[in-house]
Amino acid sequence: PEGAGPGTKGLSLFFVPKFLFDPETGEPGERNGVFVTNVEHKMGLKISTTCELSLGQHGVPAKGWLVGEVHDGIAQMFDVIEQAR
Repeated sequence: PEGAGPGTKGLSLFFVPKFLFDPETGEPGERNGVFVTNVEHKMGLKISTTCELSLGQHGVPAKGWLVGEVHDGIAQMFDVIEQAR
């Protein structure tokens, strides 16, 4: 992406819900175009599921919202991981 640094410095974080929602009421709406297409079978940490997502397939576009600033995704994810400990 334009203005992105090398490696993980160019990643951004997005919120892509399974179902779209009414922003005023929070009520769920139509299915968003994000689908789990594969669940990884791991030998180690099984309490944390790792999966593959497909966006915008099956004729349903995926809608997402940028969380925070552009190119700040890794820093935001480290904050989430730190808070979860």
